[in-house]
Amino acid sequence: MSYRLHEGAYVRAVLALGIAIALVALATTSPIRSAAGATSGFTFSNLVVSTPAEGGGYPVPPGSRVPLAGTCVSGPYNANHSESWIAVKPGSESWVGSSKFFFDKYSTFYMFHLGSYRHVSDPPFENNLVQGYECVSTGTQAMPPSWTDTTDPNVDFDTHGRVYQTMLAFNAFWDKSPLHPDGAISMAYSDDMGQTWVKGNGGLDLEQSPNASARQLGDVEDKQWVAVNHIPGNSFVDHVYAAWSVFDSKAIKIRMAVSRDRGMSFDRAVTISPSSRRSMQRVVFMWCSFHSRRTADRPPSTSPVRMMTRRPLHRSSQ
Repeated sequence: MSYRLHEGAYVRAVLALGIAIALVALATTSPIRSAAGATSGFTFSNLVVSTPAEGGGYPVPPGSRVPLAGTCVSGPYNANHSESWIAVKPGSESWVGSSKFFFDKYSTFYMFHLGSYRHVSDPPFENNLVQGYECVSTGTQAMPPSWTDTTDPNVDFDTHGRVYQTMLAFNAFWDKSPLHPDGAISMAYSDDMGQTWVKGNGGLDLEQSPNASARQLGDVEDKQWVAVNHIPGNSFVDHVYAAWSVFDSKAIKIRMAVSRDRGMSFDRAVTISPSSRRSMQRVVFMWCSFHSRRTADRPPSTSPVRMMTRRPLHRSSQ
């Protein structure tokens, strides 16, 4: 039991250290300005690292705005990219990034999957889709494991060079979409700097709402994230922490699952938002609440960022 309790103190210390480093960086560096103005003390270069990729996507039928089940085909991801993230391999200058890759030649419709970029030496850079979430890499039209979209990139490394990404897969939910289910949270990892991705947790989702509709308002997973303890010699080194939100009509709860064997398996996810007062006291989480509905007397607004400390997740037998 004490092992689990001390893990929370470690997570709190790491988060505090990260915030402190970020504040120091902001206070001691000059802002990046346009070429017409003063420049910072650093030299930056803009390099294009994306190239067209191939994978399974869902073409939207003429006259429609949503795809149909069973119509996934191999095709180009040669349109826009958006929502990027990057993580540097500890002790090196190599990195893995991730972003949305939009399907086909244009991004007219909301059809995209997450892809990854990697840099292990001098350019050229390499990129590909995160495998295991579309019909080409899964080898099936079944939905799931094939999904119309994956979204919200996030990546982090452990001390052995394994890179992780908490995946949010979902099916088209707009217009008159009949697709099921709504979405799922899972963990993907790569041992070759993002070229090949494997679905962790024994291939099982961390959470999926059963018998869901792509148009439902409750039990909708979103805003997932990953953090890994990559401090050599630490008692909790290479533990993987996945967290996400579940939107339930007018309420939001925060869920978390932990792996202590480098993503091979995860403890059952638990709710760690303030509405759940379990025996968790020392892991630090930060979030912002918001009102999403505009009324005559209340425009959309956000609350101050909130902080909560909890004990880490632990099995009742330990």
